[in-house]
Amino acid sequence: MGKVGGVMRIPTPPRHLTPRQVAERYAVTVPTVLGWMRSGIIPAKVAIGRIYRFDPVEVDRALASHRLAGASTTTETSTPSKP
Repeated sequence: MGKVGGVMRIPTPPRHLTPRQVAERYAVTVPTVLGWMRSGIIPAKVAIGRIYRFDPVEVDRALASHRLAGASTTTETSTPSKP
């Protein structure tokens, strides 16, 4: 925390998550997260080259939508629920 213009600023968490942070958030492995990305289940941003970042709101929305779509079929999805 630091003061800016007499106002105490509270640091905000980074807007975009790394693949590891997404994996920890959903209790899956990094290869699972990258697989979701490659198959188009979750959207990713490319920071530089092959460094991927994920918007947590977009990931939550995409996984919720994927679960809903999977619920209408007879096959199970491998998308875990958010802890």
